[in-house]
Amino acid sequence: MLLNPEMYQHWQALADFAGISKAELIRRRMEGCRIKTIPQVNWKCYWQLLTISENIDQIAKAQNLAISQGLTLPQIDHIPFE
Repeated sequence: MLLNPEMYQHWQALADFAGISKAELIRRRMEGCRIKTIPQVNWKCYWQLLTISENIDQIAKAQNLAISQGLTLPQIDHIPFE
């Protein structure tokens, strides 16, 4: 696909903003797909929540294993959020 310098920069900026390659952006546009962009702040929040959920999953697995083995779980001190 031949583009003049202005169009090339325009398509590259759209691809950068969407977080995908220019080729992928063009393929999606040719298929009629709507290109959704997610602000960078939301990606940071997503990765932090993913890390928290993985930690919670590990805690739940450890507690379920302890319960299945008949162990008594330690008391958890509830710390209020501030």
